[in-house]
Amino acid sequence: MNNLTIGQMAKCNGISTQTLRLYDKMGLLKPCIRNSETDYRYYDLRQSACLDMIQYMKTLGISLKEIKRILDEQDIDVITAMLQKRLSEIDRQIHDLNVTKGAIRNMASGLHTYRSIPVQNTVVWETLPARLIHSYPICEDFSTKGNNYFEAVLREVRSDLISRKIPVSYFCNVGTTIHLDDFARRNYMSNRVFIWADKYTAGILPAETIPGGSYLCVYFENYRRETEHREKLHAFAAGVGYRFVGDFVCESISEFPIFQKAERNSFIKIQIAVEKNT
Repeated sequence: MNNLTIGQMAKCNGISTQTLRLYDKMGLLKPCIRNSETDYRYYDLRQSACLDMIQYMKTLGISLKEIKRILDEQDIDVITAMLQKRLSEIDRQIHDLNVTKGAIRNMASGLHTYRSIPVQNTVVWETLPARLIHSYPICEDFSTKGNNYFEAVLREVRSDLISRKIPVSYFCNVGTTIHLDDFARRNYMSNRVFIWADKYTAGILPAETIPGGSYLCVYFENYRRETEHREKLHAFAAGVGYRFVGDFVCESISEFPIFQKAERNSFIKIQIAVEKNT
């Protein structure tokens, strides 16, 4: 079996003849035997060793162009550099997959929260942990400016994230805050738009902390009802003798892939930290 036709070589190695023709065309693996009478070309079975190496390097994710360079130059330093490049690429892919996995979990968690919250449009108590955010300063009352203006602000945030190579999945649960003093005076001017931070984004953007503690919260659908529910927080706190001690936070728990009049269809949670009056 020294002189193998392309079909025999392909069958011996479990690959297609089209693959061998491609390798021949690229100069990766050419038939090494030529019949001077018929001009037919044949492979030597020993060339299977080179074919094994090509297939092996392909499984490592090395491109055929890079494999050809490795085979042509036969330089250990070239091989080492290519392997290190692949390791870096794989690390990035693992990171991106983890980000995607986290985004899927967040979306699933938001939908679970939506389905499991026993009461909407009602003030509830929650003990919340400290949380990290990345914020963008603003000074607007979105409830009076309307959805178009809010979307325009979000475009700026999204553009900044993209410019910093932060995956767009971080953009899906944006929120806003109102400074404590403004909220207490019913001056509903948002002072920040934010995204949630994690250990990856904390290395790219400055992070701030939303303190943990006791919070009054309201869950509801349709951002247009936010002003109504802010007043519920005021009334409830006054009724039970509590005072506000932190900034007002509005976050999108989940955005539904169902659109009405081209607007966002969000499940929203507003919240503010409180303490008992002394």
